[in-house]
Amino acid sequence: MSKIGNGLFISFLTFCIIIAQYANLNNNTMLIIIVFMAIIGYSIVCKYENLFLTVLFLLSSNRIFTLGPISILSIIMIVSFARVAIQNKIRLNQTFIFFSFIFLCYSLQYIFRENISITFDCLKIILMLWFVDNQFNTNKIIEKYERSLFYIITGTIIATIIALLFNSSLIVNDNYRFTIANQGQNVLGVICAVLIMHCIIMYLSGTVKKKLYVIFALLLIAIGLITVSRTFLLGLAFGICLITIHIFLQNNIRTILKVLLFFALFTIICFICYKYFDWFNIKFTYLINRVVNPKNDDISNGRIDIWLYYIQVLKSNNIFLLFGIGNLYNKGFDIVAHNMIIEEIASYGLIGSIIVTILYCIIGRMIRRRYFRFNKISFFGLIPLSVVIATGMVSHTLLGIPQTMMLYLGYISGYINILKK
Repeated sequence: MSKIGNGLFISFLTFCIIIAQYANLNNNTMLIIIVFMAIIGYSIVCKYENLFLTVLFLLSSNRIFTLGPISILSIIMIVSFARVAIQNKIRLNQTFIFFSFIFLCYSLQYIFRENISITFDCLKIILMLWFVDNQFNTNKIIEKYERSLFYIITGTIIATIIALLFNSSLIVNDNYRFTIANQGQNVLGVICAVLIMHCIIMYLSGTVKKKLYVIFALLLIAIGLITVSRTFLLGLAFGICLITIHIFLQNNIRTILKVLLFFALFTIICFICYKYFDWFNIKFTYLINRVVNPKNDDISNGRIDIWLYYIQVLKSNNIFLLFGIGNLYNKGFDIVAHNMIIEEIASYGLIGSIIVTILYCIIGRMIRRRYFRFNKISFFGLIPLSVVIATGMVSHTLLGIPQTMMLYLGYISGYINILKK
């Protein structure tokens, strides 16, 4: 994509985010429909590679692009499949087809259990996995990975700036937790934590754009902090611990100095912001208080009690344990489990969870065989993937679109880091 084309592409999506953010704040469904139609129209006529970049750019702002249960990202994936099908270029792995068929047959039970939405979720998972595999079917895997990072990060920063402009009066509120969309603080925090790890890895791997990744990392840290998300803090701390362990095990003085320089710069910027910007002072203090003085003296914010409740429900009903509960809200659950393993088993059961895990592993194996058959995986490069999994233990299932994209980018990073050397 040329610089002009790239600029027009980003400008178009930025305009869509502005309209969608305004529509959500004013509950204007008609504007959301117009934005939907504009993006769908663009998806039909644009270059095929732009479909993936569109999904990545809108990943952080996904929640403002919804009509009921319908997400614009899912629509883009459907358009992608239709375009490939029309050109008769669909190539599917037989093992993937086999387990997808089993998963679809398995999902039919939810129709008879009045959980048809779960059946559609199963279809979405299969479509999403096909989309990931299809979009990473390229010989320029390093370029694809770096472009993917650029568009996710740029989309996150732009969506944050727009949301801040629309909510500028709330940012100084003591108890306000920033989010691009309602109730999305932890998801945004997780995305920021994972992307920060990618940026640090790119910075340390000696990419020609290392200065850009330093700027990206600092901006993402700022976004993560104003979400006041403890999940963000957990992901950031966990990732930094892994990076520190790796660096000192490598005993590379140059790398150690790079890391120290980065964190020295981060500390200085934080100190300046804390001292001279009231809103940053308020958010930073609020975040620390949420950690040091948690509500009801429970740092898990009730998660442990929720986990125990779900486990008790699953243990007391073999049908639920084996085949899942289905749509949790329809079955009287007021809150999801905030644990990727428990949530997945609660929704799909042990049998369904095993099948979907196999599907995810098949896509991972296909990507590895296609590009990295003779390459060993790098522990250092897998740090973003480790952060996805660590935050998933106190967050939501990995079967959502943002989580799945983060999962596979983290997996690919483990090999990219080796290739860049």
